[in-house]
Amino acid sequence: VVEQVLAGDIDAYRYIVDRYQTGLLRYCYSIVLDEDVASDIAQQAFIGAYKNLASYKPKYAFSTWLYRIARNEAY
Repeated sequence: VVEQVLAGDIDAYRYIVDRYQTGLLRYCYSIVLDEDVASDIAQQAFIGAYKNLASYKPKYAFSTWLYRIARNEAY
C-alpha cells in the first residue's frame, strides 16, 4: 500500500488510516488522557506520516513508525 501511495494513488492512503486509526487513537489517549487531544494527535500523526512516507523503511513495521510519529506529536 505504501508503494501505491508513493506512486501517486492518494486514495490508497485511506486503507492505512482505516487499518490503524482505532489502535492509534487508543495509543494517543493512553499518553494524553484526553479524547479530543488524542484525536488531534492521531490526525497530525497521519498527516505527518503521509508527508514523510518516502522516508519509511519497509524493513520495519509500519505501525511502529506511525506510533513513533504519534508519540513525538504527543510530547
